[in-house]
Amino acid sequence: MAQTQTLRGLQVEMSKACSLDTLGRLAQALRVEEIAGLSDNTLRNYLITYSYHLLDEQMRQYIGPNLSWVGFGSWASELAGKCIRGEQVPLRRLMPQRLVAHVSRTVARGNQWVYADIAPVFRNFGNMMSEASPRERNLFAKLALQGGNNLHDLVKESLGLDPRPQLEGGQALLCAAFEQYLIASYEPGADAQAERVFVANAAVGLHEQRHLDPMIDEMLSFPLLNRMAKAAFTPLFHLADLTRPAREKMGVLFEAELVRSLLVRWPGLSEAAELSREARGFFEHVRKQRLTYAFSTRFVLALPLGDDMLEVGKDVSSPDGVAMFPEHLRVFDTTDEHFRALLGDVLSWDRTPDTLVGSAATDWSDLGDRMNFILDLFRSRQQNPALFTNPLLRTAS
Repeated sequence: MAQTQTLRGLQVEMSKACSLDTLGRLAQALRVEEIAGLSDNTLRNYLITYSYHLLDEQMRQYIGPNLSWVGFGSWASELAGKCIRGEQVPLRRLMPQRLVAHVSRTVARGNQWVYADIAPVFRNFGNMMSEASPRERNLFAKLALQGGNNLHDLVKESLGLDPRPQLEGGQALLCAAFEQYLIASYEPGADAQAERVFVANAAVGLHEQRHLDPMIDEMLSFPLLNRMAKAAFTPLFHLADLTRPAREKMGVLFEAELVRSLLVRWPGLSEAAELSREARGFFEHVRKQRLTYAFSTRFVLALPLGDDMLEVGKDVSSPDGVAMFPEHLRVFDTTDEHFRALLGDVLSWDRTPDTLVGSAATDWSDLGDRMNFILDLFRSRQQNPALFTNPLLRTAS
């Protein structure tokens, strides 16, 4: 018999999807701390997804037609929910039930931790802005224009943030992010506003991904499978070592201008060369006992965003098939010194700046690989109206 729980006067059946109406009423009635503290992984995930969407709607009152980090978080949480419920098709078809359960528990823990850490800060920011008196709003506008230590102190104290560096257990990246969100709230120009929101999203994303590092490694780590794969391919390692000199010479040949022109002229040759490169990459992952990391990155992990399905092992696609980035994010021309410093810090994670080419990840457990992909995802989709909708509407339809 299904277990039920009474939440704010509503009888909720646990381990089963509630109606969208019930989820909406609960997401609005419960405090974020109450949602984070729920013990049922499935119900908690549904409410986290809905709550992220509500927080993003509130943020857009201040940051204009831009998706905030919680907006992206709602779509990521929907994907987490599919993993938690065992609905992710590749997982169900390709993995034993014991391993599916392992992934489900790990994802649920990460989903809960990130929400408990970050959602209260967005809630506090929304409350600060909505409850401010006219005098306080004038002060916010003044500090947003001036920047500096006074703005930093306002954000730190109002949102209850620890300004120490993240490596010391602090929330310096969140402090920097919400300074930019606050400035964006008072930016008169669409370009400058979008740029501020992008760098704020990136800073929150980096804070989140650093904390998720051990959980993602745990999710993709299957030591027995990796050891078995290495043992099975060990004879080929010796062959590869013997043929390495010849393969290196072939590699130099493929870089020659004449051969590159042939590859362009005959797409079949280009595809064969690409397959060869991928095979060499997988071979190295097997040798290093990291096959499950590479396989999951290339063939399993994909993020639903509106009508798109972005596979993390492939380059981020252009939203409209033409422009890589929205008009207001094609060039970063805000000259504020503090903004430029933060922008430089976050863009240092982008291996191929100002293009989506090269955004594909090869090992999702690697922080640099994830951030390289995430930055292009954020920049290309920040002003996509399709992502302003509630992801759970798709689940309900």
